[in-house]
Amino acid sequence: VAIAVAVAAFAIAVAAFAIAVIAVAASGDVAA
Repeated sequence: VAIAVAVAAFAIAVAAFAIAVIAVAASGDVAA
């Protein structure tokens, strides 16, 4: 169970990072 929770947390973190990258790219700043 602990491994599943860790994997889920990592997936959420990756998704949040992807959303942030998309938001930065959409804002016109391609310095990522």
